Amino acid sequence: MLNKKLKNNFNVNNMKQALIIVLVFIGVQLKGQSISGCENVSLKSNIEIKEAEPCVKKLSEFALMQPMIGCSEEGHYARKVVYAWVESTQDYTFSLNNSVMKIFNDKNLLLFTTYVACLANAALTKGASYEKYGLELFVNYIRNPDNKVDQSKLVVRLVSDWDNNKIDKYLK
Repeated sequence: MLNKKLKNNFNVNNMKQALIIVLVFIGVQLKGQSISGCENVSLKSNIEIKEAEPCVKKLSEFALMQPMIGCSEEGHYARKVVYAWVESTQDYTFSLNNSVMKIFNDKNLLLFTTYVACLANAALTKGASYEKYGLELFVNYIRNPDNKVDQSKLVVRLVSDWDNNKIDKYLK
């Protein structure tokens, strides 16, 4: 009887340890794959800027999977590279109108770089007519409670305007 209890405890403990090891391994794999291949993006020349486009798309997607509060170091890196690419690329023109800029209130740099990630992703996904898709990505990001975006009056208005198809002022 005692032998059976020890054997059962041993099996349970082994299974717990195995489960922990598997979960840690999966976590490491997911983290490693998140920005894999895009850890050291260089944007020093026009050629590098063009060659960086696949990484910029990947990094923008990764940034949009990160919450505003509690964002990982990789998420901050992703936003930083995407922002630098948007400022550097000559293949796309990114215009920021006053209605959108009011949302950031000159204070919320993280929300602004998230919007820039939306625009970059949209441009690399849709090509020349990317603005509406970029705004859609941004609205979907800010309305998701898991992303922990402060639901300021202007953020709520943007979501409402999107839902009521009154978005022209954000796209001019």
